Amino acid sequence: MEFSELTLERAILEVRYPTTFLFWDNSGKTMSLVTQKFPKIELRDAQVSNVQSDWWEEGLTLNFNQTKADVTQDFPKNLDNFKMVCDELCEAIRNVLEVKSFGRVGVRYIFVFPRESIDAARDFFLRMSLVSLNAEKLQSFLKGGIEEQQTLVRYEDEDRGYAFRLSHTPRELSFRLSRPFTLDASRFHKNGIIFDIDCYTKKPLEAPAFVAKDFVRLTYRTIEEHLLSALGL
Repeated sequence: MEFSELTLERAILEVRYPTTFLFWDNSGKTMSLVTQKFPKIELRDAQVSNVQSDWWEEGLTLNFNQTKADVTQDFPKNLDNFKMVCDELCEAIRNVLEVKSFGRVGVRYIFVFPRESIDAARDFFLRMSLVSLNAEKLQSFLKGGIEEQQTLVRYEDEDRGYAFRLSHTPRELSFRLSRPFTLDASRFHKNGIIFDIDCYTKKPLEAPAFVAKDFVRLTYRTIEEHLLSALGL
């Protein structure tokens, strides 16, 4: 397996912060700053509890409220626009909502290693041997083999962590859209090995010192260079 064989299906950045009461007064001003830089972003819904917007052509969605903000992009061709929108939203939240620190920052990447069938995906997953158990010791319960469907591997130090969730269950592609939209589903694979990777911080960060595009760039590069070896693949 090579990293180039994985398809990036989704990228998600989330920042959490102490409750900012300026959200209720300045959510419109926050969106105004973002859309000045990215005019194709359209407001989908604005409520007392949350603001949601979309950049339809990029499959990109923004959400923010009084305690957290997130940016999601489905099937990105590259991460350039994702990084820039994350950067712009974090800057607006920092400046307009006067957020001083982020309690947790995390970025998730969901990759798939396509397989031609359910059986092929399951067989490949089992050959990865991510869980090592003595099958004979399990015979006191019932006779049979070990069937793995999902495995979680976590690496952490004092400041940050990486969580790897691997699975092989078949999936269906579904979207709920608020307007007509032509979806290119050519990069979706129903069967495959799913790599759901969460890269996160464990200590509060000073908001002025956090650069979202650098966080995305560095975490993605780490995954690209070390994912397969870290999992013994």
